[in-house]
Amino acid sequence: MFTNVSFSFNSFKLLPLEDNIKDFFHIQYTPTGRMSAGLSTTITVTFTPQLNQDINSHFPILSETGRIDIPLICTCKKALVSVDDDVIDFGNVIFGEQATKYLKLKNSGALATKVSIKTNDGRTIPFFSMEDLRKREEQQRLKEEYYAAKAVREADEAKKKAEEQVQEGAEGAAPEQDREPGEGAPEVDPAEEAARKEREELEAQFSKLAALTPQEIAFEEFLAQVSFKRSAFIEGYSELKLQLTFVPYKLTEVDRQFTLFLDNQDYTEPIPITIKGQCVDVPIYVEKEEYDMNVLIYDQFYRQKITLFNRASNSMKIQLFFPKDFKPYLEFNPTLGYIQGNSSFVIWLKFKPDRSILTTCNKYLVRKDDEDAPTNPHDEFTMRIPIKVTGANQVLPVKFSIRCCFSVNAVTFKPPQIDFGNVFNENAA
Repeated sequence: MFTNVSFSFNSFKLLPLEDNIKDFFHIQYTPTGRMSAGLSTTITVTFTPQLNQDINSHFPILSETGRIDIPLICTCKKALVSVDDDVIDFGNVIFGEQATKYLKLKNSGALATKVSIKTNDGRTIPFFSMEDLRKREEQQRLKEEYYAAKAVREADEAKKKAEEQVQEGAEGAAPEQDREPGEGAPEVDPAEEAARKEREELEAQFSKLAALTPQEIAFEEFLAQVSFKRSAFIEGYSELKLQLTFVPYKLTEVDRQFTLFLDNQDYTEPIPITIKGQCVDVPIYVEKEEYDMNVLIYDQFYRQKITLFNRASNSMKIQLFFPKDFKPYLEFNPTLGYIQGNSSFVIWLKFKPDRSILTTCNKYLVRKDDEDAPTNPHDEFTMRIPIKVTGANQVLPVKFSIRCCFSVNAVTFKPPQIDFGNVFNENAA
């Protein structure tokens, strides 16, 4: 709508649009001639888009007072995706725990699009779980063990063959005419033939295992520890969060670069992102994984000093647990306490075993699978006591053990009687 805001008569006429856009617009206008002051008229502009591109031009009008350029702006629907932070830093993650971060995406355009996380060269990221990683490591271990054993076996066979050749050379070969038909042909052992076929099958199976470079192995380890969705769909004028979870399986540091690709990326360049984090050891740890108290005598008191450490900077509450079967014999002081940051904490163990511990705590005896528990109270036997310490902010408990060997406070002789029999005079027996 145009209005004559001057205090006198005025008139105007429409000028042609630019050549590159005039076919996209249709103008409906009824000429009004000279317009009195305050008079208005309407011009209808119809836009028919034919190209998927923005138009930033003007609609020209020439009046008695001069030229007027009315802005003519038409924008196509587009996806304008951005990220709040292109670095996803998990920080320090304690071994045995996990951390979750979110990649926040924002679409400032009206067009919905699919967002995909790929490698920097545009390759799709495969899925690789912790179970797949353990399976590959186990297969690699079996392959190395097999070829190591094969090298030893071939060396032994070569040595044996050389010895046989030397022996045959020394004895001399049998004349050809003295040999019976088939005498020189070696006999095939069915067991050796079966073992040979089994080795061939194993080698064929191992040959299918791809020889991975250190970079490929590191990439698989990263995918096994960091899980995230490879693609997502974001609507126009909306926000989206992509969850990433870091579950380390060993003390390591991850640092990988990926790229966000859009299906509608005419107006948005691929966005590079970085995923990094570090797995650190548990803050609470024990001085020794096993305390050996050596030989203990029944009905005697024994003490052992156990030292716990805290490598974190903040204090942590700890609590000690041990099997209930040992409560009549075993005592810890204290079982509950706080370890200050970057400090140590001492727990004293008091132990007074008696003969009943053999039957009460029978399952903690150290013996072979087919070995029975000792029935003679005068026999020595070894026991391992499992201990567990939990931390308030630590998922994995600290486990260690107490190892001791029980014995009696007595002297025994085996056999109880020594019989020399008949001994002649001035002879030794």
